[in-house]
Amino acid sequence: MMFGNDTQNLFEGLLDLINKWKPEHYSNEKDYQKALYEYLLDLQDRGQIKEERKILRERGESNIDIQVDGVGIEVGMNLKHQPEVDRKTTQIKRHLRNFDYVIVVFVGENSRQHVTLFKHEIKDFQSDGDIMGGNEKVVRIIEIKDRNGGENRRPTEDDDGGDDHGDGGLFGGFKMPEIKLPEIKMPDFRF
Repeated sequence: MMFGNDTQNLFEGLLDLINKWKPEHYSNEKDYQKALYEYLLDLQDRGQIKEERKILRERGESNIDIQVDGVGIEVGMNLKHQPEVDRKTTQIKRHLRNFDYVIVVFVGENSRQHVTLFKHEIKDFQSDGDIMGGNEKVVRIIEIKDRNGGENRRPTEDDDGGDDHGDGGLFGGFKMPEIKLPEIKMPDFRF
């Protein structure tokens, strides 16, 4: 699959490719960043990303983790506490000054509660798309499992659904059972 010249098509194609990424388990965010960068370069070598696309690490005014032409990619790991949500939210706000399309890739053990909070926080930075003015700002979040089966879609042990003040949340410490729904693949209508 080769992508066209349009940044939106590149963005959609990168979302698809990154969703297929199965990294090794790493203990720090920098190693995941490097692994994703090398994965994208490998895909480019195999012709799945056009050769003329520039794939760069930690570049630009906002110092985004990875840049593929006009698409920024930010890697986040172990999002479990409010200060981490605040830091990542600030980073994305800064990146959106330089990129219209940003992909946030969460790896490691992430609290579902804090990923949801992050999604809510960045919603204000996105636009619904001013088609005539070309002012669309889009952020998409991908949660990745590593090859060892580590999954950040499940709550971590310290995630009781509360607000990190030790009161056990709305249900007094009761943890709702996790329900896994089947993944539904929609046909790809991009090309």
